[in-house]
Amino acid sequence: MDARHEVLGWTSTAEAIEVHWEGKDFKFVPDFIVHEETRSYALTILHPLAKPDTRRKKRLAAMRAACERQGLGFVHSNRDEVTEDVALPGAKDLFYYRYWQWPDSLPFSVSTVAERHAPATLGELHRLLDGLATWHQLLSMVANGFVVADISAGLGPDTPVLAWRTKGWRT
Repeated sequence: MDARHEVLGWTSTAEAIEVHWEGKDFKFVPDFIVHEETRSYALTILHPLAKPDTRRKKRLAAMRAACERQGLGFVHSNRDEVTEDVALPGAKDLFYYRYWQWPDSLPFSVSTVAERHAPATLGELHRLLDGLATWHQLLSMVANGFVVADISAGLGPDTPVLAWRTKGWRT
């Protein structure tokens, strides 16, 4: 997002938005909330195998309506579109692994390591996990807001870790 000049700010930490669809309510948590000069919107990244069938289109329309009630626009993209964007050279590292590709125990492992050792950098966190997470899975945890890191100086082993938000993880 930082590579796009029109984006003034963004966050991967978003409140759940109540969506009513097919007679049921569910909570939708956008992957990002993006702020531009003239608008703010919820951005969600779809799995590349998600089929654009009628049912999915209706679900996305319900999500759009719920976002609009919150004063947000709604944009969806798929992982392939994001990772092929030339303005986002690091996107493939961040989005290659999504949370459904993590072992169910990974957020708990990160939380345990964080509480016991308080690692200062991503490299130290990765070392302390001792093989429980690949580097890409750890970067995905950053991209999804479970591990908060200061990427202003770059994304790598020396990237400072600021916080952990894994306590609310549900399998």
